[in-house]
Amino acid sequence: MLVHYYGITNCRLEDWNGEDALIAPTFANSVQLQERGFFQTPGGEWIHILTPEEAGRVRYHETCFPNAPLIFGNDPNVIEETREAEQLCKITNALLFIAPVTPFFGLIMINFLMAEVTLSFLAELCLVLACPALLLIAAFVAAIFNRVQHPHSDKASRMLRKMVVGMIVGVFGALITIAACNCACEGAKRDWNKYFERYGCQIK
Repeated sequence: MLVHYYGITNCRLEDWNGEDALIAPTFANSVQLQERGFFQTPGGEWIHILTPEEAGRVRYHETCFPNAPLIFGNDPNVIEETREAEQLCKITNALLFIAPVTPFFGLIMINFLMAEVTLSFLAELCLVLACPALLLIAAFVAAIFNRVQHPHSDKASRMLRKMVVGMIVGVFGALITIAACNCACEGAKRDWNKYFERYGCQIK
């Protein structure tokens, strides 16, 4: 079984004079090996005798996860993966933070275009909502990419779950808002028609 021991990767687990020991790979740094409690045998191998606690953890891992390497401390590859996942999470959060304020830029653009082009209300609404919609889509894509690239990152998993839950809540909220607005408009139309029925001023 392979063991990554506090930054020393790909150590072999072997029995050494009746004790559980780690055999360091040949490419390992000798200074780092000495700092981690390894000693060199006359044959040139670097060996670390496991403490009873470490040996118990190794046996448990060997029984439950026989095909996976055991990591003591932080493996360098894991550290780099965690750093990249955190950076993508920051990008996703930045996109989510910027998205709500972009409609103001849409309004500024509309005011700028009004002097040149006459836009319909639907076109103005689409222009205002286009920027936040694109940013939300970009944030969702970034969360999915982060989860795919870093499947072992808890932050990437939590971010994607939050995005999925937020999307579901947003869709239901939009549907409920549309339904409520439609009911309110229908009620206002009925009241208008009922009040102005005698004058022939009806809303279809």
